[in-house]
Amino acid sequence: MFKLLNLKTTDLNKNLVIEILKLKNTHWKKGLNSQKNHFNLNINKSDVHILLYYKTKLSGYVLLRKKKCFFKNRRISYLHFDTLIIKKKFRNKKISPILMNFTNNFIRFKKTVSVLYCEDNLIKFYKKFKWKKISQKNFIFEIKNNNKKNIFYFE
Repeated sequence: MFKLLNLKTTDLNKNLVIEILKLKNTHWKKGLNSQKNHFNLNINKSDVHILLYYKTKLSGYVLLRKKKCFFKNRRISYLHFDTLIIKKKFRNKKISPILMNFTNNFIRFKKTVSVLYCEDNLIKFYKKFKWKKISQKNFIFEIKNNNKKNIFYFE
């Protein structure tokens, strides 16, 4: 019933990108042109797109962006957990655990760490999936946190 895929940006065809942008636009209603411009400017070829399908419809999506940061004055690579979205009709139907567990397993499989920024109302959600809140004082990130004070870490 559910199907999960992880693809690099280079593996996405035009129709799949449009599907992703339409799903993102259901939450961040900036229009498809704005979504497309953001995608073209910010998404790199090696970024990872985790897609959750219900039957043949894209119903969930996670974007992991390959980034580098400084941790205690040492440059390290990590996956920036950029986007998590579940199609509106599937929210509160136990779909996010499928997507989050797959994403966590992908991060472990890659033997890397991941970092995300979130709003206060999402702290409980990410803690449920073993993400840990961290202090930013030892980190210098390429991606600014957009005034979100909660930074979570997963290894």
